[in-house]
Amino acid sequence: MEEQQGEEPVYLDTYLRILPEDLNPERIVRDGYKVYLEVDLGTCSVLVRRIRAYGAVTGLSRTEWRIDFSLLYGDAEIPVRAWQEYFDVVENLTEGVKVEVLGLIREGGGSLYILPLIVREKDIPDWEELVTADRAYLASIVCREK
Repeated sequence: MEEQQGEEPVYLDTYLRILPEDLNPERIVRDGYKVYLEVDLGTCSVLVRRIRAYGAVTGLSRTEWRIDFSLLYGDAEIPVRAWQEYFDVVENLTEGVKVEVLGLIREGGGSLYILPLIVREKDIPDWEELVTADRAYLASIVCREK
């Protein structure tokens, strides 16, 4: 993360909407077991653990220990992995249904995924516009000219 000398990173404790291209290993900041995503707001960036993602459920795979699927948005995917203790959040999902996932960024086996805490079936045709509006609003609050 690029910071000015002596500037502390800004951590947001909110579920920030993301696009698939945001979930990039180069934007990951680790703090012990916690994994943060650095999100560019235009004039500054913030670190978030809690994110909101949207897309159509694809690649649904169930084992005794976990349920994996991806959120297909446009032509890109965001991986989602629910461990056994979170099965109740995702157990009724079916392929192709559009959902919004609120969860935590995790890293495992060298790849990033979302651990879902809340999954809501809904159609959000203006997702990209909502992402842009959120970031513009946050930038007006968080980013200050130095």
